[in-house]
Amino acid sequence: MGTTGTLLTVTGVAAAQQAPTGTKLSDLIDEMGGRLPAEKIPNLIPVVNRAISILSKHLYTQESDIIKGELAMSIFATVDYTASTISFVSGGDAGADTIIDTTGQFVIEGFVAGMPIYSNCPGNTQTVKIASVTASTITLRSTDKVTSTAAGTSYTLTSRDNYGYLPDDFMGFLSKPNIVGTNFQLPGMPNKETEMVLDQQSAGTPRYSALFGDRLKIWPGTSADIVIGGDYWIRPTKLTCLDDYLPFMGLFDDVIQDYLLAVLVGGPMATVELSAILTSAVDLVCVKREKKAPVRMTGIDWEGMYE
Repeated sequence: MGTTGTLLTVTGVAAAQQAPTGTKLSDLIDEMGGRLPAEKIPNLIPVVNRAISILSKHLYTQESDIIKGELAMSIFATVDYTASTISFVSGGDAGADTIIDTTGQFVIEGFVAGMPIYSNCPGNTQTVKIASVTASTITLRSTDKVTSTAAGTSYTLTSRDNYGYLPDDFMGFLSKPNIVGTNFQLPGMPNKETEMVLDQQSAGTPRYSALFGDRLKIWPGTSADIVIGGDYWIRPTKLTCLDDYLPFMGLFDDVIQDYLLAVLVGGPMATVELSAILTSAVDLVCVKREKKAPVRMTGIDWEGMYE
């Protein structure tokens, strides 16, 4: 039995996704004053999401604080549990796959949501992510699958101590990740030789990190539950209904309106490269947000005052 996992699961606290401060999509339509015909409304949400995607990617390349969030990602020390009462159940195409323990020991042993786990059961040795846990049932995230295997043979479930899952809205780090509550930052792995040496070391205090798809891997593995922090660029959540709020704090409402009209209605802007309508707006806004002194005041060495 390993240490009990007690930390939060992976979360991202994104400035643009806290309490809504922007415009409702329905209000944006109202502001268009009937220029968008009613028959075009059913096609509206996919086009808006396309505009948001283009804007967010360009904001990312511009390293803009408009899409900055704060990471709080748990990585857990190893938990091991061996029992002959463990079974693996496939949920098929429609349902979530699960791992069952008829003695109900999962919570006591320290398994928690967000953990990456694997087993020594043939056909189920791949690493999967825990979506939720009860005493007798581990439910996996929808994209992770197991091969149905009955209980009766002794199997071991083990959590991985060397990586955690990034938030779904993660696009990239703005700063080096760090271990919350300490002075330790986690720079990238310097070379393959160092990686190979650390792969052989016992768990301890992590020193390096690297991105692997939807995961952050650390070297060496951690000997205690930790939370990884750091600023990162977020991907705004897709809109699903007219009552959803647009992201970006209202900075791009006007250009989103122009984009909608160009795509759905046509007109003078329909012949323009549509993505350029959006990216040029990002370029205009980003250069203004980074101003360090009032532009109308001349003759003052603002930079020199702080040297």
